[in-house]
Amino acid sequence: MEKISLIGPFSPPISGPGVKNNVFLETLKSKGYNVYKINTLKWTTKIVTIIFKIFKSKKIILAVSSNGRYLLLPIMYLFKKLSKNFIYVVVPMGGQLYSELSRMHRFVRFIYKRFLEEADFLFVETKKLRDNLKNKIGIKSTVWLPNFRRNKIIYSKSFNKNDNFRFVFLSRVKPSKGIEIALEAIKQINEKNDELYVKFDIYGPISEWYENKFHDLLKNYDFAKYKNCVESEKVSEVIAKYDAFVFPTYWKGEGFPGVLIDALIANIPIIATKWQYNSEIIRDEENGLIVEVKNVKDLHDKMLELITNKELAEKFKRKNKEYVKQFLADNVVDRLLMYLKAKSWFDK
Repeated sequence: MEKISLIGPFSPPISGPGVKNNVFLETLKSKGYNVYKINTLKWTTKIVTIIFKIFKSKKIILAVSSNGRYLLLPIMYLFKKLSKNFIYVVVPMGGQLYSELSRMHRFVRFIYKRFLEEADFLFVETKKLRDNLKNKIGIKSTVWLPNFRRNKIIYSKSFNKNDNFRFVFLSRVKPSKGIEIALEAIKQINEKNDELYVKFDIYGPISEWYENKFHDLLKNYDFAKYKNCVESEKVSEVIAKYDAFVFPTYWKGEGFPGVLIDALIANIPIIATKWQYNSEIIRDEENGLIVEVKNVKDLHDKMLELITNKELAEKFKRKNKEYVKQFLADNVVDRLLMYLKAKSWFDK
């Protein structure tokens, strides 16, 4: 049985990278690989242990965010130089790697680029990020490997515009995720349309500094309710109970939001902002709707379009039944393993 060390954060607590690595670990094990988990959460209290575990490993998948990369990439590079049997690939969490490299001093970027180039592959979540890293930074080993979720597709109930229409949001609750934009857009729909009453349920961990303000804010919107957090395994089932998913984010750390895959799996229409890589995942008028960032009017108009156009909503649902398959764990991990086998990872 092949042995691989998977290094990165693992949930709990719930986080995008932590959930992804949990699924990554499960899927590799289901395919017969002996995977050694090295959890980097609270790394400051166990850095010596983590480095020792890396030293004992031979095949590494480094699946970490920016802080983890800054700390561990030099160690990966050093160990590979010391041992010809030590090999690693990098799976950067989020979509910030290109912007991080662009902001670095030229000399620091040169060194950091060497650490990345020493990896057999640099697997990134979006095609735009791949192209930027390949063509603008010059890291030729960059490969597109999309974010992924567990292997399931849920067929949500048929769209019925005669019921009270229900939007859902599920992510970290903070202003930069667009919560306040969505609340105001739905408020305007309800005020301007006597025959419509739109409801809005919100799930997810609330940023600690925002909690009191958020609960005070909700008192002004009788159509909105906060419904607490959801276990990662049940996210798609919860989303599938609603008519549409809204994701008006403008958070600077957004990469390939895994919750968009959860919503695709739930097979409900999606409205997302034209922010970072969202438009690569949700294609406007093809499998969802894209709105301008921080634009209440645009979000209001697109929500109203979806509510009043049953045919459009059903079109998105039909499209996404097939489209979502490329983001299921089995298919994505098979793609990664194909690249590793081409590099003779499992012949060493």
